[in-house]
Amino acid sequence: AQASFPDFSCHATEIIELMVELNTTNGQTFVIVTHAPEVAARTHRIVQMVDGLIMDEKRTGRRQDGALRAGG
Repeated sequence: AQASFPDFSCHATEIIELMVELNTTNGQTFVIVTHAPEVAARTHRIVQMVDGLIMDEKRTGRRQDGALRAGG
């Protein structure tokens, strides 16, 4: 199922979906830099940085196939 990101163009949504698919099927790793929480929510891990320093790091509870982990 394709997610809807209303603040992004159709092409941006397609790119995000392609990255999720490549990660799921091929185990491809991506480093995504974004200010968009709806994009970060699609990831397995979020690293928050301020002025080049890691301020916080958390797992989102998503499995590699994109589904939520139990308890996550």
